[in-house]
Amino acid sequence: MDARLIEMVREEADLPLWGELEITPETDLCIDLELSDRAMLRLMRRFSESFGVDISAFDVDYYYPSRKLGFGRFLVEVFKSPFSSGARDKILERPLTIRMMEAAIEAGRWEM
Repeated sequence: MDARLIEMVREEADLPLWGELEITPETDLCIDLELSDRAMLRLMRRFSESFGVDISAFDVDYYYPSRKLGFGRFLVEVFKSPFSSGARDKILERPLTIRMMEAAIEAGRWEM
């Protein structure tokens, strides 16, 4: 793993209450590290600048689908989510891992 990438991720992630922040290739930035959508946007901009990765295909709304919902619509989807996979797709984050970022560095661009 690239030490610069790991340090960049550590800077955006909240520190755990105890212990050290463990980051592996499978670490999911959205779910495991609970990065907010705003923190993810900051990270991806820095990632693009530091590694020369074209992120024009990166869509933060894909990884944080609930961003597009208003508060009322979000609540409706939350109540429907135990019964509807479509509702879950609208509110649950999708994986974005360190391995995906490493693949983007190798390719020179972000691919979904």
